[in-house]
Amino acid sequence: MNTNINTAGGFSLEHFHMLLVGTSVRGAEVKKALEEHLVRGTAKGVSCKMYGANFSQFSVRLATILDEHDRVSRMVKFYVPQHVVLPVQTACAA
Repeated sequence: MNTNINTAGGFSLEHFHMLLVGTSVRGAEVKKALEEHLVRGTAKGVSCKMYGANFSQFSVRLATILDEHDRVSRMVKFYVPQHVVLPVQTACAA
């Protein structure tokens, strides 16, 4: 997963928390920094400084969240009837 893509602010709070449940992300500081970045759009480094999160750990966990997002995106076809057309949405769509 390329974590250099612009993910800042691309997730709703509900979407973020649903993705988080499917991962092993547990550290409070990292979770808060990830939420700050993915939901509120704050820059990665700033988010880490705000919550005292290690930037390296943040980057690893960001990749984990984005991998989970990709996995769920690929699974949706198994849960939505084939005749239903879903709107196209990317991780960066507001």
